[in-house]
Amino acid sequence: IKGNYIRNQQGPFGAIYFDQGSEDWYACDNVVENCTNSIFNWYAKSNKSITVENTYADASYFNNSGKNSTVEPIHVFPSGNPSIEAQSIIDNAGINEEYSYIKNFVPDNNTYYGNVPIDEYN
Repeated sequence: IKGNYIRNQQGPFGAIYFDQGSEDWYACDNVVENCTNSIFNWYAKSNKSITVENTYADASYFNNSGKNSTVEPIHVFPSGNPSIEAQSIIDNAGINEEYSYIKNFVPDNNTYYGNVPIDEYN
């Protein structure tokens, strides 16, 4: 999981979320903004060997309950004012040109929680 800009994820778990049974994952160089929890590595009995490095966010909270897992502290920036390094990730994040056609299948200007628009969910 690399080079992503994730924002406005307001569910109770992490913007980058490792569920039960996750194993041998590596996440680096990601930016998380306006999210409840940046990283959530769940369930020590079954999550193992997960490494998260170089995450930038406007909040420092994360959960690392995994076994033999490392989640580096978040590089925190003021909300709306990302560091130069975070801004570089934001500028380069997004879908590769060869896959840009899939944007036609995603509704514009709406944030969803599952299949429900977030303003209807709250």
